[in-house]
Amino acid sequence: MFSRPLDVASGGLFYAALTLLCAVLYLPGLAQLPPVDRDEARFMQATKQMIETGDYAHIRFQADPRDKKPIGAYWAQAASVNVMGQTLTEPWPYRIPSVLGVWLAVMVTAWAVGGAVSGTAGFAAGAILATTLLTTVEAHLAKADALLLAMSAIVFAGLLRAATAQTVKPVLRYAFWIALGVGVLIKGPILPVVLVLALTALFIADKNLPLNALQPVVGVPLALLVMLAWPIVTGLDEAIRAAQTAFLQDLWPKLTGGQESHGAWPGAHLLMSLGTLWPWSLALPLAALAAWRERASPIVRVCTAWIVPFWLVLELIPTKLPHYTLPLFPAIAVLIASALSQWRPARVAMTGLAGLGVALGLLLAAVPLFNLPRWDDLNLSTRLAETLARHAPGRPAILVGYGEPSAVFLLGTDTLTTNPEHAASLLAASPGAITAVEESALPALAEFMAGVGKNIVRLDAVSGYNYSRGRPVTLVVVTAAAPP
Repeated sequence: MFSRPLDVASGGLFYAALTLLCAVLYLPGLAQLPPVDRDEARFMQATKQMIETGDYAHIRFQADPRDKKPIGAYWAQAASVNVMGQTLTEPWPYRIPSVLGVWLAVMVTAWAVGGAVSGTAGFAAGAILATTLLTTVEAHLAKADALLLAMSAIVFAGLLRAATAQTVKPVLRYAFWIALGVGVLIKGPILPVVLVLALTALFIADKNLPLNALQPVVGVPLALLVMLAWPIVTGLDEAIRAAQTAFLQDLWPKLTGGQESHGAWPGAHLLMSLGTLWPWSLALPLAALAAWRERASPIVRVCTAWIVPFWLVLELIPTKLPHYTLPLFPAIAVLIASALSQWRPARVAMTGLAGLGVALGLLLAAVPLFNLPRWDDLNLSTRLAETLARHAPGRPAILVGYGEPSAVFLLGTDTLTTNPEHAASLLAASPGAITAVEESALPALAEFMAGVGKNIVRLDAVSGYNYSRGRPVTLVVVTAAAPP
């Protein structure tokens, strides 16, 4: 499958180069980037409330339970924030688990392939995984997907070793089952489904299940024990209720329809892979051809079994988002690395990339450049928080027409999102209170204010781009005053 050139990237240099490459890609902008994804802001806010209340057993966004995702990613983010000791509205500590998750996936993928084939092959697979567009994006977002990628890489590595070696070392064997359990704590049944489909495909193709080396008799109870962490902490009844809510309100709607306007026809994931796997999507035809030629190789068979069945399931599910294919990326990276390793210029390029990773990493450590701009247009919630703090420090925020989760995260858990009528009554009843109202709702607010004998006094305005709605927004900061 892979040729075996001189392993110039093996050993310490091999892993150091990949680590520095990850640092160059994932650390710049981590602190400057505002919350740019609704899910990220919801994760951050729910985690922040855990820390504020000391309640790590329940997931809430303001007063509402948030049971769409399991608790694992929230625990990881809470641990990061507590260790870093930053203010709770700094985004970057919440993102550290995602950075570490992608880094771990890269290291594990490189290690698995390096041990099965060669150090250069492992470096190639790790570098490809590290540099795809989607992994770089997910490393910058405080969500569950990067952590799921890490667990997927560990389970994939265990399966790959089990299929290509007589024995699996105990550390990998235990890591395999623990990662499977942690994957459930992070994102529910996704990882077990990927594994079961892969095992089914291998059994159909080879009439063999490469599980004996992983000792499932011991491993399955270990995975179940890890999964029990949530009901142990929250109580069995609460865990069952949350799981039912997650299935009925999140998973089932995705299986039966295009949830939240994210529906697409079969084939959409293949089309999206041109962007999600960029720039390595350019090598996908070469990888497919090489995989077909080497289809008898155990490594190719494991990679194909890991990718194809779950990808087909994703294409059939109506709801489609780019990150759904992320758990398959370690296996895809291996196939792309396999194809490129058979092309001599690609091997030379990979060796050069190792040196480039070291050089850029040293540059990053020595020179404090790589500061991304604040992107004021996207930083609307941050600038709104700064504006409200100037005009009404310490007061709970009142928002009309702008209910983004990022605003709640930055303004505070007691932020109130309401309608013009209710906002008018609050302004009239609380002298000195202010509200931020979306400009199009300003006439309605003025009308209700007039109804309670008050005028609107305009204090400030913040303009930007609402990335979730895909349109420019102007938020006007107003207070109430008696008519002259």
